[in-house]
Amino acid sequence: MPSPQVDFILKVLLALGLIDGMSVEEHHGYDVRETTNIFPPPEFRLVKHQRFQLGLNNLFVIERQADR
Repeated sequence: MPSPQVDFILKVLLALGLIDGMSVEEHHGYDVRETTNIFPPPEFRLVKHQRFQLGLNNLFVIERQADR
């Protein structure tokens, strides 16, 4: 999922006419820091969080814990 900085970059690219017809609003305003709150322990466990593509995208691997 994109970092919040991507929203600004997309606005600039749209204003310049460099992108068009893309689904730029799909992740608008989403704060990646909230991801772990959506999947809270003990039901879920964060296995991996990795930023990539110059830190503009995030990979989250979340495991659902077995019923205890």
